[in-house]
Amino acid sequence: MPIPLENLDDRTWEDLVAEARTIISARAPQWTDHNPSDPGITLVEMFAYLTENLLYRINYLSDDSKTAFLRLVNGPDLKVTGSLDSQVRQTLQNLYTPRRAITARDHEKLATMAGAGRAGAVPERNLSSGHPTAHMDPARGDTTVVILPPRGTPETDELISKVYRALDEARLLGTRVHVTYAWRLAFSVR
Repeated sequence: MPIPLENLDDRTWEDLVAEARTIISARAPQWTDHNPSDPGITLVEMFAYLTENLLYRINYLSDDSKTAFLRLVNGPDLKVTGSLDSQVRQTLQNLYTPRRAITARDHEKLATMAGAGRAGAVPERNLSSGHPTAHMDPARGDTTVVILPPRGTPETDELISKVYRALDEARLLGTRVHVTYAWRLAFSVR
C-alpha cells in the first residue's frame, strides 16, 4: 500500500485559463478580445498548460525520489530489494522500532524485544547492588530493569547478559543500566 500523498494543488488547465481571464479583465480592461485566436490568449493557454504540468509533478513522487528518500533514512548503501512500495512500508515500520533507551518505557520495550518475558524499569535506582537500602537511595544516571523470563523458560544468567547487552547498546551516554530478576530483587530488599 503506497503512502497516500496530499494533493497540493488540484487546479486544471481550464481552471487556470478561467482564472487568468478574470485577472485580465480586472488588470487590463482595454484587452477585450478573449478569443482563442488572440495571441495573448494563446500565451495564457500555453502558460496554463505548463503550470498544469508543474502542478502534476508537485503531486507525484517518482521512483527515483522515493529511492533518494529511502537512502536518506536507511543510509546511502541501501540496496532496494523487491518492490519499492514494500521497502517504503518496511522503512516506516522500522521507524517505530525503538533503538535508543531514553525513557523507562524504552528500557522495558527493548528488554522484552531482547527476550525477557516481562520487564519493568526503575529510573535513578541501582537495585542490583544487593544493598538493603538501595531501593531508597537515588542513583543519578542509573536505571535498573527488572525482568521476568518468558513462561516456561528458566531464569539464567545468559538471559540477563542478553538483555543487558541489548540495553547497553541502546543506552544514552552516561547512563548505567542494571538488569536483575524480580526474585533476586525481592530477596535483596528484605
